[in-house]
Amino acid sequence: MKYVLVLAFSIIVTTFGPATYGQAAENKAASVSLKSSFLVVYSPGPAWTKGKSVKEQPLKEHFKYLTDLFEKGILKLGGPFSDGSGGAALIEAKDETDALALIQNDPAVKSGVMTPKITKWELVSWEKYVKN
Repeated sequence: MKYVLVLAFSIIVTTFGPATYGQAAENKAASVSLKSSFLVVYSPGPAWTKGKSVKEQPLKEHFKYLTDLFEKGILKLGGPFSDGSGGAALIEAKDETDALALIQNDPAVKSGVMTPKITKWELVSWEKYVKN
C-alpha cells in the first residue's frame, strides 16, 4: 500500500511538476486568508486623564476587549508604547469598514479615553527575500 501511495505521489509531481504542485498549495492557502491587516494607533482621547501614563488610565475593559479579539484570532499583536503615551494593535479584518467597526466597539474608544487611527497595512513576507 505504501508503495502505491509513493508511486501515485511521484506520478503527480512528475506530471504536474513540483512548481505546479507547490503553487496549487500556495493558491489554496491564499484563498483561505482573505483578510487584510490594519495597524491601529491609540492616542489619548478627550477623556484621557492628563498627567497619567497609559498604565494609569481606566483601561480594564479595553484590555478585556483586546483579549477577546486575540482569542478570536483578530488581534495579532498589541501593547502600550514604552513612553506611556498610548499604544498600538495589529488586527486582521475583512476590510476597512469591518476594522473600523471593531475598533469603534473598543470600550476605550467608546469612553473617549483613547482615539484610534486605523491604517491598512500591507505586510511583507520577508522570508521570500532572504537567500538561504
